[in-house]
Amino acid sequence: MMNDYSLVIEKLRAFGPMSDELEQAIRASLKTKTLRANGFWLQPSQIADSIAFLASGVLVAYHPEDEDRKILNWLMPENNIVISVSSFFSRQPATEYIKAVEDSVLYYITYTALQNLYERFVAFNMIGRRITEHYYMLSEQRLLFLKRYSAEQRVVLFMETQPELYRRIAGKLVAEYLHISHAEFYKVRSKINKKRKN
Repeated sequence: MMNDYSLVIEKLRAFGPMSDELEQAIRASLKTKTLRANGFWLQPSQIADSIAFLASGVLVAYHPEDEDRKILNWLMPENNIVISVSSFFSRQPATEYIKAVEDSVLYYITYTALQNLYERFVAFNMIGRRITEHYYMLSEQRLLFLKRYSAEQRVVLFMETQPELYRRIAGKLVAEYLHISHAEFYKVRSKINKKRKN
């Protein structure tokens, strides 16, 4: 896959305007990383030194204590920003894995390069703030989703709101993302499929 940093620029422009000079500076700061399925973007004890735009593929994040029965912190398809928040901003070792579910391409910028852009371009600070606000709200919505809905409701809502992703990834990953056991997920899915056939 050829580098298409226009995808990153388009994503960033959704959060605020940018000058041609800023766009050129961002393009010059970006690098590309390709991950094979099951490859790691980040592992515990590493310091997250980059923030990335996921151009293609799917990534998941989970903590090492969840290795036997993974509880996914998040499941991220393409066109999203990938970051280990605590490690990246604190410059401390990560406590989570970030792993590719399928072959993935990431366009990333290092912590140092990002700080340099913030110092050079006031407008980019606004874009960064709005991105942070956006993903913070998504995180809060996810917490409410997990608290508010039953296992069956979570599965139904995931199927309805993310049908392409639901068809694309293994059922066990959906279960882990929805914080329900594999057995419960397959039981609920079977029940839903029966209802839809009747």
